[in-house]
Amino acid sequence: MKRVYSLLLSAILLAGTTWVAAQEYPSKPVRLIVPFAPGGGNDIVARAIAQQLSASLGRQFVVDNRAGAGGVVGAELAAKSPADGYTLFLGGVGSHAVNPNSSPPCSTNRWPACGWCMFPTRGSRRRSPIS
Repeated sequence: MKRVYSLLLSAILLAGTTWVAAQEYPSKPVRLIVPFAPGGGNDIVARAIAQQLSASLGRQFVVDNRAGAGGVVGAELAAKSPADGYTLFLGGVGSHAVNPNSSPPCSTNRWPACGWCMFPTRGSRRRSPIS
């Protein structure tokens, strides 16, 4: 009897996944934001990824270079874009590790665009170094 119930449950779950698999993604061009200048290492990698994704998914992937402020301009653009899956961000060490830990603390909670907001403070507005 357990086997019949498990087979019935499996059939119901599989029937539900066919509807989910029927949705097409992407249905419009996808933007890949690179926070560095064209011609650099990140841009070359982003263009290779975009070319392969375009070939395999059949949709256009646009590489959008937004250089400036050590990657902060592109990171903020990606953070403020709608969370619909049509904006991708190719960051690096600068935009994900160095910049959030080298900026002064801010009073707003703008994470992930502001790396200082994601760490707790100890007593004052300044963070103590990681030991």
